[in-house]
Amino acid sequence: GLVLLLAGSASAYRFESTESQITTDTSDQTDPSISGAVVAWTDFRNQGTDIYMYDIEAGVETRVTDDPGDQYYNDISGNYIVYTDYSVGGGDIFLYDISTGQSRNLTSHPAQQRNPVISGSLVVFEDDRNGDWDIYAIDIDSNQEQVVCDVPGTQRDPEISGTVVV
Repeated sequence: GLVLLLAGSASAYRFESTESQITTDTSDQTDPSISGAVVAWTDFRNQGTDIYMYDIEAGVETRVTDDPGDQYYNDISGNYIVYTDYSVGGGDIFLYDISTGQSRNLTSHPAQQRNPVISGSLVVFEDDRNGDWDIYAIDIDSNQEQVVCDVPGTQRDPEISGTVVV
């Protein structure tokens, strides 16, 4: 199961923590991400992979996805979890709103999209619509999609902080 480390005190040379297990399921849990008091991860306890979350303050685990097929490669920022959903084909990017419990598809291109990361209202992801992996972004407020990097060759594993993408 996943284990959560809560910082007690930190200095330039020392990190002290308290360990708290947040799931007792014996299946694999991978790709953890955290924002505030919410942890999200990919969980293998069901027939396929699903996204789960755990609210540290409330002590509540929630299954985010239960669609057929696999959902994984998740990230979290504030009130939103993004993940790749393979239940409808080659891979699409979905957004889960923690406050409403609702998911929506952010990508509609028939090519594969995967590995989303989120910061605020910007989601950045890998996309192979041009025959190799490029980096795209979508603003979840305006639904405006844009190319971040589509030079020849493969671009993978984007990261975002604010509006800076690497």
